[in-house]
Amino acid sequence: MGTFIKFPPHENNPQFIGMPELSASISTEEGQLILAGCSHSTIETIIQETLKVRKENIRLVTGGFHLIHYDRAYIEGLAKRMHGDYGVEQVPPAHCTGHLGFSVFKQVFGDRYKFFGLGETLQF
Repeated sequence: MGTFIKFPPHENNPQFIGMPELSASISTEEGQLILAGCSHSTIETIIQETLKVRKENIRLVTGGFHLIHYDRAYIEGLAKRMHGDYGVEQVPPAHCTGHLGFSVFKQVFGDRYKFFGLGETLQF
C-alpha cells in the first residue's frame, strides 16, 4: 500500500510512500469522465493509463491535479497536451491544482474550464 509520488523534487526518482491514491474513469454516452483524488502520479499518467483501457474520448477530467510544486512552463505544457494531444473536452480542477494551475487551465481551456469546489455541481 502506498502513494506513487512523481512531483518535484521526485520527478526523476519517483517515491512510493503512504496510502494509495484513487482515480476513476466513468464511461458515459458523451465520453469518459476521469475523477482523480490528488494526482501524485501526475494527472497525465492517470489519463494515459485510462486511455490504455478505455479507447473513447475524454469528456471531462476533474479532481486535484497536484500542480502546486510545478512551474508555469510545466503546467502550460500539461494543459496544452491535455487539450490537444489527449482531447480532453472540459477541466474542472480542484484543490491541489493550485492557483497558478487554475489560471493556466482557464487560459488554455477557455469556456471549457469549469470552477469546481465544495458545494458546486458539474454540468456537462
